[in-house]
Amino acid sequence: MAALALAMLGLFLAVGLGLQGWLQYRRTGYSVLRGLYRRPLSEEWWIGECWLVGFLCVALAAALEVAEVVHPFSPVPGPARLACAALAIVGFAATQWAVVTMGESWRVDVNDADRTRLVTSGPFRVVRNPVYSSRIVLVTGAPLMVPTVLSFAGVVSVLAGLELQVRRLEEPYLLRVHGEEWRAYASDIGRFVPRIGRLVRPAGVR
Repeated sequence: MAALALAMLGLFLAVGLGLQGWLQYRRTGYSVLRGLYRRPLSEEWWIGECWLVGFLCVALAAALEVAEVVHPFSPVPGPARLACAALAIVGFAATQWAVVTMGESWRVDVNDADRTRLVTSGPFRVVRNPVYSSRIVLVTGAPLMVPTVLSFAGVVSVLAGLELQVRRLEEPYLLRVHGEEWRAYASDIGRFVPRIGRLVRPAGVR
């Protein structure tokens, strides 16, 4: 099961950053490498470190189990293994669907110089951040296949980075760029889960 978790994480990197990044560069000139660089010790850098540390913890936990250095809390029953694997696969597929839906607007960083369109179609009609919602499913499914302290610590770190990325960086950026259009959209659509985390408009604003 740990080998499958490693394979899923590797596939995510190869497709989610490698292939998707290359296609986006050819289509728009945007480089994922630009998005991965963040000024050291800046707020963006610390948020990025949460993502990186979390991903590495999950990957290391799976690698250590494959090497039989550590073992999970308890053996994962066969049906549960299938359910965890299905969860990770669904999360991966949904992530790619959301990225494709974003088209030229897809970025891995926040830059005020970019003026991308506000995407509200496809999975964005259900939640405001379907890419991240899907990653939550993926990141949760992988550690459940390798239930160790390290893997669950990785999940917590990823979720913290995700929450900070959205609240501290992306939502303020979207409000600056799209103004009332984004405010109206955010007041109707939940942040990560349908109808949960909708923006509360100030009194008198319609």
